[in-house]
Amino acid sequence: AKPILFSYFMSQSHLSGIYFPFSLEANYNDDMVKTNLPDTICHEYAHLKGIIQEDEANFIAYQVCMESEEVYVRYSGTMLALIYAGNALAKQNMEMYSEIYATYSEGVRADLTAYRKSWEPYKGEAAEIHNKVNDAYLKANNQADGVQSYGRMVDLLIAEYEKEKSAAAE
Repeated sequence: AKPILFSYFMSQSHLSGIYFPFSLEANYNDDMVKTNLPDTICHEYAHLKGIIQEDEANFIAYQVCMESEEVYVRYSGTMLALIYAGNALAKQNMEMYSEIYATYSEGVRADLTAYRKSWEPYKGEAAEIHNKVNDAYLKANNQADGVQSYGRMVDLLIAEYEKEKSAAAE
């Protein structure tokens, strides 16, 4: 994976990474919080290997990170899952999310805050336009949920949990 020379423009578009199918390259935003670098690279490599759906690329990134011998890489995968699962829960039940968030270690809370704050300066018209363009692009490429498809990785996480729980019960 290669860093994008003009990562500022990726930040403006709220992009962590991008796969270029014409050059067969996985690229990442070198300005993003480094905690997310391993999971972003794994996500883009999933696309490189032919995984088109965004939820599947996120889930594969999570799984690959969790298999790493490097604690930093496993932490990145954990944070990926935590961010998406937390966002999904907060949309459904903010009170429950707040209760769970309060149980996180100080370091995890600091990393989540750093992640959120890193994108704040880039809120605005450019990010909104990119979100609409990306949404249309994904829908045109058979991802009916558009940009919402990224978060569907939570469904895959739950399915994996249920499968492991059933296997342990047998």
